[in-house]
Amino acid sequence: MGLILILSISPLWAHQQSQQTGTLRGKVTDELGGLLIGTDVTVTGADGVVKKTKTNDEGAFTVSDLKPGQYSVRIVAQNFVPYENSAVSIAAGRSTTLDLKLGVTIDEQQVTITEEPRLNTSPENNAGGIVLRDKDLERLPDNPDELTAYLQALAGPGAGPNGAQVIVDGFTGGRVPTKDSIREVRINRNPFSAEYERMGFGRIEITTRAGTDRFRGQGFFDFNDESLNARNPFAPNRPSYQDRFYGGSLSGPVIAKKSAFYFGLERRETDENAFVNATTLNAALLPVSFNQAFLTPQRYISFGPRVDYQLNPNNTFIARYGYTRSSFEGAGVGGFSLPSRAFNGS
Repeated sequence: MGLILILSISPLWAHQQSQQTGTLRGKVTDELGGLLIGTDVTVTGADGVVKKTKTNDEGAFTVSDLKPGQYSVRIVAQNFVPYENSAVSIAAGRSTTLDLKLGVTIDEQQVTITEEPRLNTSPENNAGGIVLRDKDLERLPDNPDELTAYLQALAGPGAGPNGAQVIVDGFTGGRVPTKDSIREVRINRNPFSAEYERMGFGRIEITTRAGTDRFRGQGFFDFNDESLNARNPFAPNRPSYQDRFYGGSLSGPVIAKKSAFYFGLERRETDENAFVNATTLNAALLPVSFNQAFLTPQRYISFGPRVDYQLNPNNTFIARYGYTRSSFEGAGVGGFSLPSRAFNGS
């Protein structure tokens, strides 16, 4: 008898409970009516109680046992605009229906438009330009011929038959000055160079050092001798060989904070060797090997003073003089060329 009483009371209690709470139902689709399955549905009450569920295979959802009052409903589906409503009323004993259509989201794209840079022909802003200063200059060869060849290789082919164009302190037609007198080297491959008579391909722009406000000087000396080198295996004799390379610079003020001078000097004396490895005919017209080394001296000197005078804060007067001379003896000898083909020059 007691068991029958309990079973009779349970349906009655469930019915009373359903009369005291409400239910939220709904269906979620896209703009074309397609079902959105697995969409997150979050219902938050005024007391902070949160209930979550997902849409089923038919795009429908049900949230039951909600106390009467105002609820905040948030529905989120991937790639769709979220739905939010903070004023959904739930009444006791009633079912509230909320059918929704979610719109597709559009990915946000940000485009930044910048001002087109103006044309700048300076080497610092030229992707093909090279600027050598300070420590970069220290890595350059000390030998004047090697220095010239190195800079021409950096400049590449130039406009015209003579290769790279050398410009010293704004003047063309000069030679590469001594390394010690160079302040800056610019390899400008910009073709738009109206201030010069040739296009900018392969242009070597050299700026020499100016005088300083204090007296400064330096000197150097390089020496090489045949005793430090291995002999040539194709020559039976070993001629003398020496390479003497020395020079220096001096700078200082002429008029304090107004005028200054700079003087640089380089001298190279090389007793070079030429090796002949040929075959000649003797008196009996028989072939005879001719292997011998010959001395071919070379001399080089270069110096140049420079004076700077500041006319005003924006203008400076510069006077520069450069002197270069080279000479050689026994050129043209070597390989199959016998000493009879030697010549001298300067």
